[in-house]
Amino acid sequence: MATPNVPAQAAPRLTPQQQDAMATRAILASAVDRIQLVAAEQVFPASNPVLIIQPINVGLIKRYTIVVNGVITNSGTATLDATDSFLANIFGQGGIQYTDLNNYLRVNTSGAHLTFLAQAKRRRAYGGTVDDNETNTLTASFLSKMTNVPPAFWGVFQAPLTIASGTSAPFRAVFELPLAYTDDDLRGSVWANVLNAVQQITLTFNQQACVADPNDNTFAVYRGPAGAAGSITSANVTVYQEYLDQLPKAVANGQATTILPALSLSTVYELKSTIFSNVTPNQENYFPYANQRSFISTFFTFNQDGTATGRFLGGNVNYWALLAANASYIWKLDPLTLTMKSRDHMSSDLPAGTYYTPTRRRNLATLQFGNLQAVLQPNAATPAGYVNVMWEMFALQNTLQSGASLASS
Repeated sequence: MATPNVPAQAAPRLTPQQQDAMATRAILASAVDRIQLVAAEQVFPASNPVLIIQPINVGLIKRYTIVVNGVITNSGTATLDATDSFLANIFGQGGIQYTDLNNYLRVNTSGAHLTFLAQAKRRRAYGGTVDDNETNTLTASFLSKMTNVPPAFWGVFQAPLTIASGTSAPFRAVFELPLAYTDDDLRGSVWANVLNAVQQITLTFNQQACVADPNDNTFAVYRGPAGAAGSITSANVTVYQEYLDQLPKAVANGQATTILPALSLSTVYELKSTIFSNVTPNQENYFPYANQRSFISTFFTFNQDGTATGRFLGGNVNYWALLAANASYIWKLDPLTLTMKSRDHMSSDLPAGTYYTPTRRRNLATLQFGNLQAVLQPNAATPAGYVNVMWEMFALQNTLQSGASLASS
């Protein structure tokens, strides 16, 4: 009996997501993690607050670490006290920007946003320690660990809580500027082994680092009573580039080609912030999510009257909500319940008036949900009130042109 002529079936083709996952696994299995110094600059922010850094074009870049050693001078007549956001405000609104090799502005946000975000992604304070050197109150010889090292023993972050009038104080602050989402998730990473292209980091020091009451201190490093004044007088900025080197090669027809995660490289990891003003009390205020993006998290800071006392511990808010395109609430929570849920992700509280809504397990894809809007209904607000919205999101490069920009005030 003749063998039937059965046509051979073609092997199933891998999807772009499968190809990207395979490339990512190959890279993480064999590439070398490198951290390289790319800039060390001295600046005098009181006279020239802007510093432009052009990193080196090498490797598959995951992030930059920005270390700032500086001096803050109290030039006023009153003692300066640390604000709740403190060193995170060394770079204010729009103070940290990153423009990629395609001249696209991926990051345009504040030092506070990067600080909150680094904590949210780790579920602990960025570079933080655990207060674990306690002894048993009943028996002093019962210890919580075998070493005798107190928390925050090393000067990773430095600054005094108060600065007396007419004196200066040194500080040390560290910021993580991420390009890739995480070490194991390379979405957003930048392949920098290219010629004739320039990437750029722009750092703008906070010109309102020290404020006097009753002025708003939300974005300040220090505050004080009437007569308080001060500025960042000098700073040394060190930037480290963290990247993957010696990526694996694929050989075909006698030619070696670097294995790259194409889909991850075409994904932009964006960090942006926007201030919305004219908040109206006792009605819903809407903050739209941009189209063609997937939102990973959102931080909100609400100041009801734009003053030093305008941020509350939830008492000036009726509820926060997320509204879908069909006018249905995805969630709607009172401020303290929302804070309780964010505390589970952050492992600590945020500054007064600041709220965090994580969507890391299931990103908010505006292409799927339609027009999404965050909703705030405050019970108190004046025309000078505002909400500072800080976004973390993914976008594909070929859809950025068609997607609407983030709303601005």
